[in-house]
Amino acid sequence: MALGLTGLLMAASSPASANAMLVGQVINSSSWGMHITYSLGQGADRCDVWNYSGGTTPDWVYAPCKQVSLPAHSTSDYSKDADAFTFNNDDYMLNFKGTQSWRTKGVWTKINSWQAAKCTVHADFGVPYCVVTG
Repeated sequence: MALGLTGLLMAASSPASANAMLVGQVINSSSWGMHITYSLGQGADRCDVWNYSGGTTPDWVYAPCKQVSLPAHSTSDYSKDADAFTFNNDDYMLNFKGTQSWRTKGVWTKINSWQAAKCTVHADFGVPYCVVTG
């Protein structure tokens, strides 16, 4: 039985296939180890998040979480939704959807499920530099 255009569109946009791609991702291409959490809001650790609502507006929350190390030159687990990231031992520069800022070591940046953070070395300052897109 041949599928019409409607059948093809419905199969291509099924909820299971759409949800499989919606995970927050952190790519650490820098020379520094960093920390991420997959469980913001639960866990025995604490994350001091400057943008708990996920946007560029400050919304400070000292939230429960489980901190996970992300070594230099590695990427968060593709099968899990990364919720937030920080450099616990180093201040870092942040470009969050075009808004530039400095973040103190240990201050967490929340990302949403459709966002990615890529961290490298800032060309001019030689410090960790993270760009959040999406």
